[in-house]
Amino acid sequence: MTTDDSDTAAKELTFPNILAVVEYLNTRGWKVGKSAAYLHWKKYSKIRPREDGLFHIKDVLKYANTHLQRVDSDTIQQEKSRAEADKLKAQAEHWQIKTAIAKGLYVEKDAFERELARRAAVFRSDIEVFIRSQAVGIINLVSGDATKAPDLIEFMLDQAEGWLDRYSGEKEFTVPLPRAMVMDDEDDDDSDDEDLMEMQEEGVSEI
Repeated sequence: MTTDDSDTAAKELTFPNILAVVEYLNTRGWKVGKSAAYLHWKKYSKIRPREDGLFHIKDVLKYANTHLQRVDSDTIQQEKSRAEADKLKAQAEHWQIKTAIAKGLYVEKDAFERELARRAAVFRSDIEVFIRSQAVGIINLVSGDATKAPDLIEFMLDQAEGWLDRYSGEKEFTVPLPRAMVMDDEDDDDSDDEDLMEMQEEGVSEI
C-alpha cells in the first residue's frame, strides 16, 4: 500500500457504489473494468459493501491487492515505442521507394503493363504482315502451287496464334537489376525482398 493509500485509508474513505470503486482503482493504477467489478461484487463476493451500504476504502484496497493486477506502465511504454519504431521504419521504406522511382529505377505498374500490351500488338502485326505478304514468295521459293496460298496463309496464321498464346500467357518476367542494386542484393537479400513486396503492393514495377 502506498503512502497516499495509507493516508486515504486513515480517513475512512467510502464509495457509494461499485462504479465509484472502479473509477478510484483505475486512477490508482489498478486494472479492472466495470463489468468485472460488478461480477466480483454480485456473483463472487470478492468485494462487498458494509452494513451502511457503502464500500469502505480498507475493503477496496484489500480487494485490489488480492484479486487485481496493476497496469504495467513499462509494457505500455514498450508498446508505444514499438509502434513508433514501426511507423518510422514504414516511412523510411516509403521514401526509399519514392527515391528509387525518382531515379528511374522503377516505373508505374500500369505503364509497364501498357508497354507490354503495345509490344504484343506490334508483334502480332509484324507476324500477320509477314505471313500475308510473303506467302506467295515462300511458295515460289519451294516451287509450290501458288493457288494454295490461302491454305498456307491459314496454316501460318494458326501457327502464329500459338506463338502469341505463349507470349501473352501469364508469366513471371525476370528483369535484370542495375549493377549497384545487384551488389545491394548480395549484402542484404532479406531487406530487398521486403522492399520488392511493398513495391508490388503500391503498384510499381521494376524496369
